[in-house]
Amino acid sequence: MINEEIVQGIGLPLVWIIDGQCLYDLATKAEYISMFTESDEVLDVSDEYPDYDGLTIRFIKNGEAIEDYQTS
Repeated sequence: MINEEIVQGIGLPLVWIIDGQCLYDLATKAEYISMFTESDEVLDVSDEYPDYDGLTIRFIKNGEAIEDYQTS
């Protein structure tokens, strides 16, 4: 369990590792922690946002979208 009081205002470092490689790392705000830690699937849905130059990923839990998250 993550103590949100500790990371409030500081950010929590997150790293995505796939096939042994760090694909992405960021410090995320406390309000986004559950989105990252409680999802059971993540999809790249960047093609649904053609006017956005960065990545858009969709967090999914139990087959339902939690939120779309855009980053550079």
